[in-house]
Amino acid sequence: MGGVPDRIRWAVDVLDPAGADRVLEIGCGPGVAAALVCPRLPAGWMLATDRSAVAGLQILRRVLRPGGLLHVLFGAGGPTSAARITDPITAAPGHTAPQGGRRLPGPRPG
Repeated sequence: MGGVPDRIRWAVDVLDPAGADRVLEIGCGPGVAAALVCPRLPAGWMLATDRSAVAGLQILRRVLRPGGLLHVLFGAGGPTSAARITDPITAAPGHTAPQGGRRLPGPRPG
């Protein structure tokens, strides 16, 4: 993957996520940092949040991998934001999801 800003690469290297770590990224945008973090978490997971449903779809296109676990939350916040959380993403299209894995629904209006 090219075009990763130095500040993002630096931040991920300093945090050094690995193994079964759990990572929260607030304001994930299109998923540049998540694309660096998720491969380092073979037994962990990442929750990426952004107010934009478009960014949520971009991050999924960039980061999905077989066996990975990524949760994406999108919406403007407030008391209804919990209703906007997507199902866990556990497999790229065409791959078998681990037990209990579900596919991402499309973005909800609003």
